[in-house]
Amino acid sequence: MKPHRNKLQIRVLKRLEAGLPPTRWQQFILHLFTMIRQFRRKRFSNIWFHSQGALRAVWRPLTVFRLAGVPVQFHATWLIYPAGFLVWLLFDYNRPWKMFFALLMLLVICVSLLTHEFAHVLTARRFGIGSRRVIIIPLGAVAEMESALDSPNEFWIALAGPLASLLVAGIYWEGFHAFASWDASWNFI
Repeated sequence: MKPHRNKLQIRVLKRLEAGLPPTRWQQFILHLFTMIRQFRRKRFSNIWFHSQGALRAVWRPLTVFRLAGVPVQFHATWLIYPAGFLVWLLFDYNRPWKMFFALLMLLVICVSLLTHEFAHVLTARRFGIGSRRVIIIPLGAVAEMESALDSPNEFWIALAGPLASLLVAGIYWEGFHAFASWDASWNFI
């Protein structure tokens, strides 16, 4: 007699038969459902194992897209600290447009971080050094290079990020003043 399988288990089994591992979301849901089932059966020794599996599936950085052949990843903690705090700080029932402003600020922060890090990545690529990934973490972003930097090129690679940040800051400054002069009644505080 075959055991009863739900739709998720059938999809995971089909992926395994095709030689593919389950997706991160499938791993998380399977661990979560198994943890709940073990809790109902009062098998507490297995709950710890499946809770670790669920956390491991969520804790790894998530690749969102590729830019210039380099994967751009977000770490789960980024959603807790900067994104969550900014949305919580600006949430107001009386001014619903503040949520739009918070999302716009998050987009500006992400674009600024990615511009800074990809300036490092593209400069390193010019000197023949590849990069594995760019990961966005709570206090910034990190470009992970494939090899160690050597001293003559390291200065130019390190300088590229701040120069790109200054360029982006100038563009944002001009855009802000152009928008403020266009609509003099604009007040977001």
